[in-house]
Amino acid sequence: MLTVDRQYVHELIDRFPDPLLDDIARLLRTVEQLAYPINGKKPPYYPVQLGGLWAGVSVADEDIESVRKEMWRNFGKAEDIDQ
Repeated sequence: MLTVDRQYVHELIDRFPDPLLDDIARLLRTVEQLAYPINGKKPPYYPVQLGGLWAGVSVADEDIESVRKEMWRNFGKAEDIDQ
């Protein structure tokens, strides 16, 4: 197994051009989120910027909860099942 110290990681990051730093930061946040549950901590929340047709739209937790309820409201009822 490769042993890496902080100095090496810093030097490695410094080799990348500045335009890639946002992508590198996102990658490190993802790794951080994967590592936290191992330590028994809740992963930090970083909202994702929506793009395309959703660019600039804000989606609240309440919106998601409402849509979930609507989707599952009639699930499994007789009229939903082809006979």
